[in-house]
Amino acid sequence: MIPWSRPSRSTALDLGAVVLAAAAVAVLSLLPGAKGVGGGLALLAGVLFSLSGWRRTPLVGPVALLLVQVGVTLWATARPDQTWADVCQLSGGLVACYAVFQWTRDEGRLWWAVAALLGLGLGLALVAPVGVEWVRQKSFLPTALYNFFPQLLPDSVHPNVMAGALVTLLPLSLALGLTLPATSRRARGLRVEVALAGLAQLGILILTQSRGGYLALGVGLGLTLWLCGRRRWAVGLALLGALALLWLVSHPMVETRGEGASLVTGEAAEAALDASTWAFRQRVWGTALDVIRDFPFTGTGMGTFNDVAALLYGFYAPENPRAHNLFLQVAVDLGLPGLVAFLAIWLLALGAAWQAYRRFTLIGAPLPRAVAVGGLAGLVASLAHGLVDVHTWGSKGAFVPWLMIGLVLALHALALRHPAARDVRF
Repeated sequence: MIPWSRPSRSTALDLGAVVLAAAAVAVLSLLPGAKGVGGGLALLAGVLFSLSGWRRTPLVGPVALLLVQVGVTLWATARPDQTWADVCQLSGGLVACYAVFQWTRDEGRLWWAVAALLGLGLGLALVAPVGVEWVRQKSFLPTALYNFFPQLLPDSVHPNVMAGALVTLLPLSLALGLTLPATSRRARGLRVEVALAGLAQLGILILTQSRGGYLALGVGLGLTLWLCGRRRWAVGLALLGALALLWLVSHPMVETRGEGASLVTGEAAEAALDASTWAFRQRVWGTALDVIRDFPFTGTGMGTFNDVAALLYGFYAPENPRAHNLFLQVAVDLGLPGLVAFLAIWLLALGAAWQAYRRFTLIGAPLPRAVAVGGLAGLVASLAHGLVDVHTWGSKGAFVPWLMIGLVLALHALALRHPAARDVRF
């Protein structure tokens, strides 16, 4: 264990900063109309962290470019109210990222941060039955099952938003559950608790019926099993995923023909308007590429894709479809410079997670290594989810991946400072 290196005064300052940052994230994510309050809380949190000793992250350049493009999007938008809501949710994610990084200064605090993320995953799973706007249409799950879940929260969460958050957090539970020793009663109890938390999240994720969530789940769990040494389990999971993919390919939802994949008539044309079909995604992705080609440097303004696509490109779609691809959505919202900044942030985070995993493996620190595995797999799963959906961007749960980015950056810094790390060479 790395000893606590900060004095008690600094610990108190950091704890107060974390509380203020958590309140800021909640306000910015859930109450964008109170952006002044959220911004004030975030500023106070930053002041307290600075008094304790502000730590620089490798994200300085990309985040600065991202913030410049946020200013551009506020200037370019035709819907300032909608853009401000999305900007607030992005700001909440950045506050969450920096709060986790600034708090996690040593290994003792690392476990508090890990416990908070595990608690967040369990809390989402417990609130989901009464807080998600469940899809009650006919599916492979019994429709009557959802009758047990009354919607009690006034502002419900979309199932895909819940799925996007859970696929990011679930690999951390699995990695720790596979790594925690069973040599004592206390260790076995912790292992059972982590396993139960993971199973609760898995159950809710299945109930969301999110196909993007299922894809990301397979990617995240497969990578976790592989890096934790469960290679046969990972191969078995990959085979199951391949069989499912083959079934989907052999049962196409819609047929196309002609140049530009013009739709056939009847059911095919109707399917192209259904946000759950592959034909719809082809159509919305093509429209997003047209938008990016016409607004490459400024974007259209965060959250305005629906309006711009309908007004300028004749793309009339169901309520709030967005671009159905995370990378296209970022480029539509913030232009290509914003996409470059976004990709740079994620590449730096993935690199930090991988290096932490390698370093803790060579050092022989299994539990921090498990956190690195869970963080890396969670981020990869979040990106996999982003290939077919955008619910980790511009939504109530958009801050969750940023929490994981902050965790892996802090973990990498701890790996470099570990007493045994001085002799490690790659």
